[in-house]
Amino acid sequence: MALLSTAILWSCESVKVTTPDVADVVVSPDSATLLPGESMQLTVRVLDAGGNALSGLDVGWTTSDAGVATVSELGLVDAVARGTASIRASVDGQTGTASVRVVTGPAIALEPGAVTFTAVEGDPPPPAQTVAITNGGAGTLDGLTTVAAYAAGAEGWLDASLSTTTAPAQLRLNPAVEGLGPGTYRATITVSSAAADNSPVSLPVTLAVSERPPSIGLDPASVGFGAIEGESDPNPREVQITNQGGGSLTGLTREIVYGGGPQGWLEATLSGTTAPTTLILQPRTGTLPDEEYSAVVRVAAPVAANSPQEVAVTFTVGEPPPTDVAVEKTGPARATIGDEVEYVITVRNLGSALAVDIVVTDDLPAAVRFVGASDGGSEQEGVVTWPVIERLAPGDAVERRLLVDAPTVGELLNVAHSTARSDDPNPSNNDGSAPASRVSTIVDYPPLGLERVAAVRTGAERWGRGVGDAERVGDDELRRDGDERRRPDGDGVAGDHGVSGAGDHDGLAAGGRDAGGGVQRDAERDGRDGQLRLERVAAVRAEPERRGRGIGDARVDGHGELQRDGDERERPGGAERDPVVRDHGGVGEPGL
Repeated sequence: MALLSTAILWSCESVKVTTPDVADVVVSPDSATLLPGESMQLTVRVLDAGGNALSGLDVGWTTSDAGVATVSELGLVDAVARGTASIRASVDGQTGTASVRVVTGPAIALEPGAVTFTAVEGDPPPPAQTVAITNGGAGTLDGLTTVAAYAAGAEGWLDASLSTTTAPAQLRLNPAVEGLGPGTYRATITVSSAAADNSPVSLPVTLAVSERPPSIGLDPASVGFGAIEGESDPNPREVQITNQGGGSLTGLTREIVYGGGPQGWLEATLSGTTAPTTLILQPRTGTLPDEEYSAVVRVAAPVAANSPQEVAVTFTVGEPPPTDVAVEKTGPARATIGDEVEYVITVRNLGSALAVDIVVTDDLPAAVRFVGASDGGSEQEGVVTWPVIERLAPGDAVERRLLVDAPTVGELLNVAHSTARSDDPNPSNNDGSAPASRVSTIVDYPPLGLERVAAVRTGAERWGRGVGDAERVGDDELRRDGDERRRPDGDGVAGDHGVSGAGDHDGLAAGGRDAGGGVQRDAERDGRDGQLRLERVAAVRAEPERRGRGIGDARVDGHGELQRDGDERERPGGAERDPVVRDHGGVGEPGL
């Protein structure tokens, strides 16, 4: 009896089932153009507040104008006559609609009815898309035109062109994404025709530009090493890892994949996991035999669009090879004081095997000043050293350039050297002893240009300074650039390159107190810059045995004329004609 009572109680309990509330009713398609007598099936989706589809619910269909279009209980629409009707689908108080236009003349039909483009910031634009324009009605659909209208934001990013103005036609849409940042851009293309019953028809166009994803960049993408069997490891090399895309390149990892043969000879270390960072490669010679080894280092990141990327690594281990590294040096044979002088050093491997770890140096003369060097060369205590040339294949050559300043006159002997880890049975062509590795440059003053000569008149106490750096020493001496010019009693002129006032020494003599008179020279002051310029030389009055030296290589010849001719200057007695002495020892015409 107890069991029976329990069963009866259980059978009397009720179960209540609840249905989610209807939030939206969506009718598809939401618009259509039909000719009288045509039919079209509409469908409906019923959604709850979460966007989930609901089923098993009753749908009520109605039309706003049965004279234009009717609809059955199952959503089948029949076109009746020209006009527009709204077809409604209702579920639990929620309604969705579709617009049906019935036409009797031409009608614009677009396929597809909407266009979407996707692009990546900074990338080339997406390919163009085409929309087919057809006549959805009767008659001829002509006079087609299009107009683009843009939503808020960028404008002018869409080009729309018609293949023809009469249907059927093609509407070509071509987006331009240059300069557009990440975001969604919208436009509407309005297609119109005066002949169409449903003109105008709108075509929505959407362009979605996404941020450029991170991209792995490796520089360099291949690295080569060389070593001598049984000797020390080569220097490590670095590969720069950068982000060639947008966003942030994070989560970097590396993996070594060896080719055939021994493994474990390469170390690859990331200095960080976020770009920019560095991949450090270090091969280990160890007991590796004479051979060439290869590996790739794969650099990956989950956020990178081009992950993974690879660095190719080769490692050549060889016996001490018969290399022959030669150093050749070229430079100018002559230079002017104060000039910058450039030397070119060429390093060649004349041997038949790989030369490794070549160090190029250059001994600077003590008189020069280091200005600069190519390829990372630096100077210390008069020696310029360039970074190691790790590999130089047989027949290959590299150049290194050096620039110095020549501040003093004299000979500059510049010598280049090189050393290498590989065996070189012929060191004479790279140790600086070969003529090809040595350059001699003669540094001199610039050509003399006489700009100024002081006028010196009679009086033992008078002295003057000329173009050069002449100064008075003691009572009777003029000195220039370390060269002494002694002057006896009398007037003299000091000038460049040994132009002196000494009557019995180099210079234009003017013996103020010498027997028989002397030479008097007039200088006229240049009104533009205040410099004194020698324009005339006075008449020569001196005894026959008197002789002097002029400016440059001038001498007295004939009837008192100054002629250019070597060291000896002779003047016959009684010569009283005036010569003009020009710059650099030139001779003017007499009688001025």
